[in-house]
Amino acid sequence: MTGAKDVHTSWGQPAAARDLVLSLAFETYTDTVRRSAFSPDLLVQHLLTSERVDRLLVADPWRSVLGLLRRDRIPFPADARHHHASPRRLRRTDPTDVAAVRRATRRYLARVRRAADRAGLEHPVLLATHPWVAAEADPDQWHHVAYYGWDDWAAHPAFAPWHDSYLDAYARMRERGVRVVGVTDAIVQRAGAPAGSATVPNGLIADEWRDPAPAPQWFLDLDRPRLLYTGTVDTRLDLDTVEAVCQSLDAGSLTVVGQLDDEDVVARLRSIPRVHVQSWQPREVTRGVVAGCDVALIPHVKSDLTVAMSPLKLYEYLAAGRPVVASDLPAIRAVPGVVTAATVEDFVHRVHEGLRRGPAAEPDRLGFIEQNTWGSRFETLLDAVL
Repeated sequence: MTGAKDVHTSWGQPAAARDLVLSLAFETYTDTVRRSAFSPDLLVQHLLTSERVDRLLVADPWRSVLGLLRRDRIPFPADARHHHASPRRLRRTDPTDVAAVRRATRRYLARVRRAADRAGLEHPVLLATHPWVAAEADPDQWHHVAYYGWDDWAAHPAFAPWHDSYLDAYARMRERGVRVVGVTDAIVQRAGAPAGSATVPNGLIADEWRDPAPAPQWFLDLDRPRLLYTGTVDTRLDLDTVEAVCQSLDAGSLTVVGQLDDEDVVARLRSIPRVHVQSWQPREVTRGVVAGCDVALIPHVKSDLTVAMSPLKLYEYLAAGRPVVASDLPAIRAVPGVVTAATVEDFVHRVHEGLRRGPAAEPDRLGFIEQNTWGSRFETLLDAVL
């Protein structure tokens, strides 16, 4: 391979850097830079600096030609090794019919393949972050095809019109033996756990958590103890548990900060005494809120969606040294430092235990951060993908 360098895998064995195409699922390159919070965003940044990747093409998902009129696009740092493609079409939304989804995905892949050829990539690996792309990719056109999944889209309420298409894609990934890297075992199993697959949980941006900003005044003004939940507010929340925790408090508050996706859930939360609901906050504010709470909570129902989750909030809670109480779900149970509860009564009991226990010792908190960085996570991902 032209310009290839010898690098080392996590096992210390030399390996030639490979050409790689990263196909983004929902956000464009500009979107990932603006957000810089979730795994796809940070994966792009990691690949742009990785010596294990020779030439890289970052391919945006389909976007409408009307997007060409946007003036707020962030320039891609293109050079001889790093390239960008932004496939365009007339329509703004994806079809919902399975056959139509397949046809649209094949057209998308043809555009991406041509862009890779123009950029001079030689027999590249295709790393798809969308199940449709991983399922439809012709393995003869790529060194191999791999899929990176951080949610089970076939169980996500926001993607209900496309659930059949996601289930179809998972089935075809199993048939083709597409290599899978998922944030949980459940995601890997969705695609059949073929040889070479790996589970790589979510991680942390270490610099954000070594010395988080102070909590905003509106949060400090709330009654203590201050309990906290951050994240998407929808049917994943176990509202009976939230209510039971609040009823058990003689004083204090439970703040919910996040993306308010379900109006009925939000209305129920606001009806519970001691609950304060805040819409999504900037990351620096959220970090301060997390660092300023007394106990951090993950009261999730058990469902296909939550079983497939590796909650980013879990790692951020622990990075702030907070006592964490969570519903008993497999990917959460496996993380050291979290206390899980299988029933509402046990959850309430564990919250009060957490209040008595208090925050983690500072050396333990900093050690957790260093052991769970995104950098180490993505090196494990590359071990599986390249």
